[in-house]
Amino acid sequence: MQILFVNLQSADPPFEVPDTLGRLCGIAELAGNQVGILDLNLLRMSTERIRKDCQDQKKEGAIWEVALLYGSESGYVSAKSFIEIFRKEFKALIVLAGGVAQPQIMKLLDAEIALQDPSIEISWKELLKGIPNGRWNNILGVRSQDSPIYTPRAQQALLDSLPYPAYDRMMLDVRDPYRNLIGGYFLQLKVNIPAEMYVMQKGMTASWIRDGVRFSPKYAVEQIKFLRMKYGIDFFSMTDKEFMRDVKWLKEFCDLYMREGLYQAIKWECWADVHY
Repeated sequence: MQILFVNLQSADPPFEVPDTLGRLCGIAELAGNQVGILDLNLLRMSTERIRKDCQDQKKEGAIWEVALLYGSESGYVSAKSFIEIFRKEFKALIVLAGGVAQPQIMKLLDAEIALQDPSIEISWKELLKGIPNGRWNNILGVRSQDSPIYTPRAQQALLDSLPYPAYDRMMLDVRDPYRNLIGGYFLQLKVNIPAEMYVMQKGMTASWIRDGVRFSPKYAVEQIKFLRMKYGIDFFSMTDKEFMRDVKWLKEFCDLYMREGLYQAIKWECWADVHY
């Protein structure tokens, strides 16, 4: 199948790489599907530009069979015009992903399927097998317009089996108009630190917590090593509001980070909530 993954525009600037969307894309690619990512939150495309982009893709031979949309509730509401254009050009199946993909939003967007948190990656793996045959009504964590039955999926206990986000499909080299925002995509920043100044040539954001469950410290460090090897990052920003609460995870992460020698090459920060 040809599957387009769409990161919907939100009210907030694109501070972070869309990790979850990237992992869903990675899962589909590993299963042998042709994939692409359209980051509307980064590109901030007008309706006319979206229409032209769809028409250009069609001329180049793209035949998108499925569009998976991921974003906040405000993003879903603003996605209506995109879906109308996309359906006209490609007649694609529309899948919503995320915790806000409720029945009323499905109806608003005329979406056939919705993946719901938690563990949407596992539900997505099963849905990929069912879509070609139209069989998705009995998959845990999946809503559909043609079935009133919905059974939530339990939170996945082990996240380390998930692939890294499909970074190759993301627009990591796009700097404008957000090049000066800390935690954006690949950035060019000068950062002042007491007694030290360094230039971050390539920064990346990451998050290793999902619905209160964390990836292991080893998974996090291996992903950082991968980003260093493949993209040459020298800075990363972690988003984890409970960062200071899980002392055991933090200690294991820092110990492993030191043992691997990453502290010498890659600076890092964490966006946390001091109330935790």
